[in-house]
Amino acid sequence: MKKNLAIAFTALLLSCSENKIEEYKEEVVKQQFDTITIGKTVYNMQTLTDTNFSFAKPFAYGESDSVLALYKHLARRDSDTLFLSCDNNKIVKFVNDHSDENYTTYDFKFFNKDINAYVVYCSLYESSSVWLVNKETGDSLETIGFPFASPNKKKFVCYNLDLEAAFTLNGFELFDYTNSTYISKGLREINNWGPEKIKWKDDTTLIVRAISGYGDPTKVSFKAIYIK
Repeated sequence: MKKNLAIAFTALLLSCSENKIEEYKEEVVKQQFDTITIGKTVYNMQTLTDTNFSFAKPFAYGESDSVLALYKHLARRDSDTLFLSCDNNKIVKFVNDHSDENYTTYDFKFFNKDINAYVVYCSLYESSSVWLVNKETGDSLETIGFPFASPNKKKFVCYNLDLEAAFTLNGFELFDYTNSTYISKGLREINNWGPEKIKWKDDTTLIVRAISGYGDPTKVSFKAIYIK
């Protein structure tokens, strides 16, 4: 009888212990994920312990003569005017304005073959943006930053970091690339941290090197955003 009671008591303890372990596991899983809303869609986001990621080098300022020479059959400059040739024989022009009232300059940065787009950096006195020109259609799109395409080339994200000056939007802009068309999925401005670097881990996962302050390594984190 005592033996049976001991067995039953042990089984009860194990059962309670297992329940607590399961509850703990569920609690940990719940705490691992945050969410971020881009446009009208909510995506899961997770802060990562792994920091061993490599990112593309940042783009240099200004326009490179070597880049223009590389794409001379597609892009050319005549003084303050940049000419971009499209497949439908359309010529897209960007004209610099050096006046005090409307100061604007346009630099051809590169051709992004993943989304078939010319990438043009626009500088203003206290702001900037990036223009994408669809080489097939000639349609132009103004974005917050340089485009990074997913491995399957069905999506791309543009991002910008501006935590302190607030001259430009600090956050993300997500697009679908479908039938040679750029379709905006939404824009998200972020207030308490910003994307310093970004890369696609796979077709549905963005890795972000995020900072919440300048010059302090303790304010650097790595996040995964699951774009599904």
